[in-house]
Amino acid sequence: MIQQQRQRIEQAVTEMINDMDKTHLRKMQTDMHLCAAKCCQDTSASVDSVQRCVDRCSQPLTRAQNYVQHELGEFQGRLQRCVMQCNDDIKVKMPANPSEDDIAKFTDQFERCAVKCVDKHVGLIPSMMKTMKSVLAKGPEAIPQRKRIEKAVSEMIHDMYKSHLRKMQSNMHLCAVNCCDDLGHRPTLENVQSCIEDCAAPLLRAQDYIQHELGLFQSNLQNCVMQCDDNVRSDVPMNTHESDISKYRYQYECCTMKCVDKYIGLIPSMMRSIKTVLANGPNDIKQA
Repeated sequence: MIQQQRQRIEQAVTEMINDMDKTHLRKMQTDMHLCAAKCCQDTSASVDSVQRCVDRCSQPLTRAQNYVQHELGEFQGRLQRCVMQCNDDIKVKMPANPSEDDIAKFTDQFERCAVKCVDKHVGLIPSMMKTMKSVLAKGPEAIPQRKRIEKAVSEMIHDMYKSHLRKMQSNMHLCAVNCCDDLGHRPTLENVQSCIEDCAAPLLRAQDYIQHELGLFQSNLQNCVMQCDDNVRSDVPMNTHESDISKYRYQYECCTMKCVDKYIGLIPSMMRSIKTVLANGPNDIKQA
């Protein structure tokens, strides 16, 4: 029975992806290639200029694909949590030394619960498709709140580079020059390479530290948005009228906006903390 439910979900998701491709993504892919072809036809442009042009052409499709993958990932995550809850509930009921009859009874209960999870989530696919198509139809700039977060994080990274990383990068190169110029001691090739790696270590630690902090920030934001989604979906009845869907969608968008506002508001304090660690040197970074 579990295998049948897995096949149901896989079929439903495959049909959704195929529909999304036919109605939106394929046209975006065509536009991307036509745009890239024009870039390549500019015979007066340099290689770098053509590559940048091609990269710009691919951005709308890449954003759309990332958005679709993100929504599918959250859908599958919710379904998985629902099935795991079924499993947890059965484990609580299971006696310490279950008989064969107990195992059969609780296995049946688990499968029935899992079927309900699948029924519920398959039933949610049409409304999820409608929302995704609405976003894609408005273009990549309409992907909910994504642009605000991308801009805020980009500005933070740019500020961090100007205030700290650029100087560390300069120091790394000056240090590496000294490694290569140390002819008096006649160092071996391995010694020179080891010296250069030591020069790069502080910058690499700083970059790893910043990536780690950004990863935590994005993970916390994502958890906030997923909680919005879970809360709204728990309020949606099984047989929701079309007229009510917009109400729940509005609740979700308001909750999502609050998450984005909250975490954008946390960026200044996060920047101060990161800058303090960077200013204290690589030893502090190692323990961060």
